[in-house]
Amino acid sequence: GKLGARPLTIATYCTDFLAPAIQSEELSDVQREAATRWIATHLSEIRDQPAVRDALRPLHLVRCTDGIWRQGLDVYLRDDLRLLVGDDAPIAATPTMHREAHRDLYEWLGAAREPRPRDIEVQCHRLRRGSANRRQIADAIIEHLARRFRDDPEKTEAEFAALKQIAWLPIEGDRSRGHRPELVYLRYQKSLFQSQARFIDIGVVLERVSGDFLRWLGLNEQRTGWRRQSPRTRPGEG
Repeated sequence: GKLGARPLTIATYCTDFLAPAIQSEELSDVQREAATRWIATHLSEIRDQPAVRDALRPLHLVRCTDGIWRQGLDVYLRDDLRLLVGDDAPIAATPTMHREAHRDLYEWLGAAREPRPRDIEVQCHRLRRGSANRRQIADAIIEHLARRFRDDPEKTEAEFAALKQIAWLPIEGDRSRGHRPELVYLRYQKSLFQSQARFIDIGVVLERVSGDFLRWLGLNEQRTGWRRQSPRTRPGEG
């Protein structure tokens, strides 16, 4: 070999040969599949080497269900997240051969199993406009974020604070658009001022189990100074 040349290891093969070849965009799909399979089956030898991951992460090494190759940071590993991240979210098409090895590689390259905050935020912006399944999408987002809020409140607050300013919540009686959290009320006191407030339109059970998250989001529970509704006069009274 050349004087001063680095010894050829799995790591240097990835950084000095594979990465430039893949970056050149000159590989056929078959060659790209072979390169990805080789990296996947040798992942244990490079997993703990940040320099190798930094060299490979920007490359289009994950083939998606639409046939397009993308970098892992733009891809999801699960196809059951579409309500949360949108129908156009790229999903990895994991090969049947060495399936788990490929999934491990994709995750190492940045592919996600859980919805990314930026994608949930984009989905919430879509809910500003009326859509046929807005209630279903809002239910899914609230259920997911309430779970994250229970597991790690501080992280959830930091990652999803922008949702407080987006008009994305469905309210009863208005399917045409979303509403900002600070203008929406929880329903458990609905009988007190039914005609005077915008009440959230999600499942009753979901509202109850998501209460802590919804209150953090800015939803109101009551409005001081509002008077209780008068009981309706029963037939035969008055």
